[in-house]
Amino acid sequence: MEKTTLNPLKEILMYNTNQEFLSCFLFMINPFNRDLPHIVTMGRDEILQQTPLKTPLEWHQTRMANDLKSINTGF
Repeated sequence: MEKTTLNPLKEILMYNTNQEFLSCFLFMINPFNRDLPHIVTMGRDEILQQTPLKTPLEWHQTRMANDLKSINTGF
């Protein structure tokens, strides 16, 4: 687990502030994108254990590949 120099109360406050910002920011980018993880419902440990975030290009390529798979399979 990642260690910080903040006291626990400040760390929790920063975490909660970041969560609110991220959820609003992601919604503003694309409110219709349902492929984004539901960060608001995830706990701190779950978020930290996720694989590193993809670059926008990698994210787009993965999404396009998945869309093509669904077209080819008829789902």
